[in-house]
Amino acid sequence: MEKIKEIFDNIYITNNGSVFSVITYMDGKERVKQRKLTPTALGYLTTNISGTTYYVHRLVAEAFLPNPENKPEVDHIDTNRANCKSSNLRWVTKKENHANKISRVLHRLANIENQKKKVVYKYNKYHQLVDVFPTVKECCVSENINTSYMSTYLNHLSPKVRKKTDSIYSYTRLVDEVPNY
Repeated sequence: MEKIKEIFDNIYITNNGSVFSVITYMDGKERVKQRKLTPTALGYLTTNISGTTYYVHRLVAEAFLPNPENKPEVDHIDTNRANCKSSNLRWVTKKENHANKISRVLHRLANIENQKKKVVYKYNKYHQLVDVFPTVKECCVSENINTSYMSTYLNHLSPKVRKKTDSIYSYTRLVDEVPNY
């Protein structure tokens, strides 16, 4: 059963992640308006309320999930960042959230393999797969690396660029092509 809570004046959220406003007209009639949810480059849903952007999963957790241990982060249990249902969310510590990253990487890898995008794989210095990005752009946004540097790096055009990107991690477009250091 869907539950509804008011999170700001005349702004409501459901336990399924829907956000809406109730607008009262001068004649006293009220109208319900669904608020726009916008995905970020990393797949999180956001909504804008009075000029401030909020993560929908965080709003749902604050409204519907008790947090007796005062844990700071919200985790998507199924690793799908667009699934903001309260049944899919839990409060976690930073360490607990990081532990779930491995399952998130595997989940993303399974989803990406069916797509025809230029996938980027991230490896640590021990040649272990650390993360998977569906596009070069998403990799650059997540890793805070210049897109032109990353493209050059992935095309193996310049060893100088490899040093500028990241000395701890390496990146490749092929899952079997583990980069050498």
